[in-house]
Amino acid sequence: GLAVPGLLRLRHLDPHPGPRHPHRGLRLAPVAGGAGRGLARPQQPARQAAGAPVVSAGGGGSVTPEPSDGPTSSACLEELLARGVAAVRQAAAFALDPGEELRIEAKAHRNDLVTQVDRGVEERIAGHLEATGVPIHGEEAHRVEDFETYRGRAWVLDPIDGTLNYVATHRDWAISLALVDDGVPTLAVLADPVAGRLYTAIRG
Repeated sequence: GLAVPGLLRLRHLDPHPGPRHPHRGLRLAPVAGGAGRGLARPQQPARQAAGAPVVSAGGGGSVTPEPSDGPTSSACLEELLARGVAAVRQAAAFALDPGEELRIEAKAHRNDLVTQVDRGVEERIAGHLEATGVPIHGEEAHRVEDFETYRGRAWVLDPIDGTLNYVATHRDWAISLALVDDGVPTLAVLADPVAGRLYTAIRG
C-alpha cells in the first residue's frame, strides 16, 4: 500500500548487477555521490517535520517536531529519497545476513511474527534517517502518536514486509519505506533483497 495510483510514479527499477552480498546474493548498485556498499553521502535536511509528539525506541519520552514551513520542494524530496535509499540498502544487507540464528516471537496471533531482524532493520533505518528531522512511524518500536490524524511529514516503515515468508521460505519479503506529508504519500522505497531489486517512487 505504499504506491498510491495518481500520487506516486515509479522512478526506477534497480535490478542491475552491483557488488554482490557474500552470503545470499544481494546486489547493491552504487548510488551517485555515495561511498561504501552503495550508501549515499549524508546531506543536511531542508526543514523539520511538524505535528504530533513522537515516541522513539530510546525511551526518552515524546518530542514535538518543529512546524513545517510549506510544501515539500522537489529538491528536498530528491534529497530525502536519496537518504531513504541509502537507509534501505544498509538494512537490506543486514536482513540478508544478520549473523545469528533467528529468534521468533508471535504477536497478535501465531502467524503474526516478529524477529530480532524486524527490530534490527527498523532500528538501523530509524538511526540512518534521524538526521532528516522527520519522525518515523514503524511496526516495532518507533511510533508517531495519533498517527491517523497527524499533520506534517513522517516516514512510514514496515521493516520486514512479510515476516512469515522471511522465517518460513526465506524469500518473498520486502523492506517498505514511504514518506507521507499530511497523510499523502510523497515518495517510497521498496527493496526485494533476495531478488536484488530496489524500486523507488516519487510524487508527480
